[in-house]
Amino acid sequence: MSTPTNGNDDTTVLLALLVLVVCCCCSSSSFLVTGGLLLTKKDDDDDDGEDEDEDEDEDEDVLPDDFDWHCYQDRYVDLIDKNKSEVEQHYLNTGKSESRTYTCDDITYGLPQPNLGHNWKDVGVSSYDECREYTKNKGHTAFGMQTRHHEWYPDKIGDFKGKYGCWSIKDFTTHGHTGEVSNHYNGDKTENWQDTHIAGCVDPTKKFTNKCQ
Repeated sequence: MSTPTNGNDDTTVLLALLVLVVCCCCSSSSFLVTGGLLLTKKDDDDDDGEDEDEDEDEDEDVLPDDFDWHCYQDRYVDLIDKNKSEVEQHYLNTGKSESRTYTCDDITYGLPQPNLGHNWKDVGVSSYDECREYTKNKGHTAFGMQTRHHEWYPDKIGDFKGKYGCWSIKDFTTHGHTGEVSNHYNGDKTENWQDTHIAGCVDPTKKFTNKCQ
């Protein structure tokens, strides 16, 4: 005799299977959706990184708004034979990474008066910054320099060949320095005779004409 089939048991099994299939599908969909969102976010992050790199590359090729190529060239011996384009490219390729100064706000054009009390640096210097450092190491207050426009530069005074003449000034009282300079620069780049000397303070935020105060 055959055993009667229990309809309720069959229905329960079918429902259980249906629930299992639905759950699996939902789980798979959730995974796919979640995975898609993760992949999309990662792609967006990569795109942002590429944009930042491009911005950095663009910044590396842009000169500062206040870049003064005449001043930048005057400040460093290794730039004296370069033209405007070469000077600008030097800053972008080298000067920027070396933190070189490209303005002349920290110096005054002209010969310190009176023209006394010279503590000359043997063999000269290669930049305005080197003369300032020499003066600082001596414990002095200010300095004077012969620039690349001086008639003695670059090969007329023996020990200073290829370098700028640099001297420190102990203070503004020992030799009566007044903070004044002769042949004061008036902004005309064609009048190089006015650029033959500069004066500056150990503290680059101070002005020689204010006695470095």
